[in-house]
Amino acid sequence: MKLFENRTRILTPLALAALAAAIPAGAASVRPIRFDHLSLEQGLSQSTVMDILQDRRGYIWLATEDGLDRYDGLSFQVYKHDPADAASLPSSFVWDVDEDAAGNVWVATTNGLAMWDRATDRGVRLDVEVPDRVEVQADPDALRQILTNLLENSLRHTPNGGRITVSSVLADAGTEIRVSDTGSGIPAEHLSRIFERFYRVDPGRSREEGGTGLGLSIVKHLVEAHGGRVVAETALGRGTTMRLTFPALPRK
Repeated sequence: MKLFENRTRILTPLALAALAAAIPAGAASVRPIRFDHLSLEQGLSQSTVMDILQDRRGYIWLATEDGLDRYDGLSFQVYKHDPADAASLPSSFVWDVDEDAAGNVWVATTNGLAMWDRATDRGVRLDVEVPDRVEVQADPDALRQILTNLLENSLRHTPNGGRITVSSVLADAGTEIRVSDTGSGIPAEHLSRIFERFYRVDPGRSREEGGTGLGLSIVKHLVEAHGGRVVAETALGRGTTMRLTFPALPRK
């Protein structure tokens, strides 16, 4: 399967809410729908809206050609690219916004992806460096689980203003996927055990942030079930890279 695919999504909750508000209880006929306009004067960064999302906290996120807007029902907070801020959006042209199962908000721009941590509302930049033709012979759900576990693990250990990079290259043994971060790194005495079930490098921090100690062991199990292997490379205080190798595709 291809690592990343474009999706067309139809969002209906706001449209349904507007329709319901326009039809009084017990009305015998449908009246014209009336909309309250959110304008540039109210703080909206751009009148052209590319995508819209309501997250589980109730915020409305608007992807526009001139930034990402977050609306709380009263006012807008606008996020844009700032060359002087490594934690800002990769680009101010935002074309898609989505929320994952963990409640993190993912933002697709014309210059890469960014991800917002739901817990601390801090910005961690996500760069994707995947050639167009790279494919992996893998179960789609398993591959999604692998990447989700690795990204959540990187996010948990990457500080404000840090960066996570997902890349892929064709190697002699097959396709190699790398998930790298600029986080805290792993002490050398723990490196050989991080793929064990329930093993935590920092038990206190894992309990505080909700870690189970299963994420990396699941990654190892799923990768090896596909005939691949996973290794970790780390530098304390500088970050960690997880290297996953999947067998080469059969020749056609």
